[in-house]
Amino acid sequence: MCEFSLISLGSSRDFSNGFLIAEILSRYHAADVQMHSFGTGTSSKVKQDNWDQLDKIMKKKNIPISRKMMEDVLANKPDASLAIVHSLYTALTSRAYVQLCETCAHSS
Repeated sequence: MCEFSLISLGSSRDFSNGFLIAEILSRYHAADVQMHSFGTGTSSKVKQDNWDQLDKIMKKKNIPISRKMMEDVLANKPDASLAIVHSLYTALTSRAYVQLCETCAHSS
């Protein structure tokens, strides 16, 4: 069972600083993701620094997550964090994300 540092996954704010995305990437690319380099803060500077690092890692690993997708998560846009997690899942597992039901995506 995977344990992540930030447990609450119910809000786009949980993803906005990029730390959870870095933790997920570190499980697949430990040599390229140095978790001590990522901050858990909420300031604009911390968030931007984290996403800049993630952008470099994703480009290096050919993970097709655009800068626009990252900026949408950073700005807490609706469903942006879900879109990036789906794309990351597909890129890391080579499996397509399949939504099981309409209400699953919007229930909390």
